[in-house]
Amino acid sequence: MTSEQFIVFGIVMALFMPCLASLVSMKQELGTKETIAIACSCILISILTGTMFHHIIL
Repeated sequence: MTSEQFIVFGIVMALFMPCLASLVSMKQELGTKETIAIACSCILISILTGTMFHHIIL
């Protein structure tokens, strides 16, 4: 992995929601609809941010 790829990977992983336990907890607190919306927005934001930083670095 190059240093640029490592930086982008770190940014995406920092923003990505990796924990299944947090999804289950959010489902219990907020409901299914809101949990899916939050999870999808976190994934989208992390991928878009990673893509942006990839293009900035290169």
